[in-house]
Amino acid sequence: VETRKVLNAAKICNVRSARLFEVEARGKFYVDKGMACLNKVRKDSAIVYFTMAVDLTESSDALIKRGNYYYQTGKLPEALNDLNRLIQLDSGFQNAYYLRGKIKAAAGNYVSAINDFKEQFKLFPEFWEAYAACGNAAFALQQYQSACNYYEQCNLLHFTDSIAAKTIQSCYESHTYKRGMQLSVDYKSKMGQENAMFLKYTGLCSFLEGDYKLAESTLSDAYKLIPNDFECSYYLSKIYLI
Repeated sequence: VETRKVLNAAKICNVRSARLFEVEARGKFYVDKGMACLNKVRKDSAIVYFTMAVDLTESSDALIKRGNYYYQTGKLPEALNDLNRLIQLDSGFQNAYYLRGKIKAAAGNYVSAINDFKEQFKLFPEFWEAYAACGNAAFALQQYQSACNYYEQCNLLHFTDSIAAKTIQSCYESHTYKRGMQLSVDYKSKMGQENAMFLKYTGLCSFLEGDYKLAESTLSDAYKLIPNDFECSYYLSKIYLI
């Protein structure tokens, strides 16, 4: 702790010395050792090294890596402490807000998580993962219209089949069926493979918008992939009765 205080004071005063370089190099060495342990699935040893780096230099790299490890292993309070500490030290550090938002969302604190995701893509507008995560948090809050908007932005930056399906589902949940149909036309040409949820919610939007021919086609394709899905069966039955 005393070494870290001296190191921080030297940084503030812009004092560079051989001792300072030595301490910083030692901190980086501990981070590298921690990463090597993670790669070899020696996670307990990795945490020891990350902690040594944090204690020695309050390394941002060590904080985010240790915080991510805690998050991945379900130690959410410890993960949040590391990310709070990191953001206090360096609010513009890489994906710090994104990871803190993921930690908060995992704990069910979706409103605060959304604020962090917004900070992330404010700092890094091309960070598509933050838009996807923001959409997931809004969806969990049943804010389906907002979720759809975030998913759409994610798809513009980086298209993925799963987010495309969530976008159409958000349109269905927000009763914006026509919008869902319009988006599905664009997304269909970009899909890597058949996605059951994409087909299902495209079909549901089509049915509720009155396009029964498209609804039958897409729901039939969805039913082949998810034959036990109640909504697919129910709406297909309604189509056959029309």
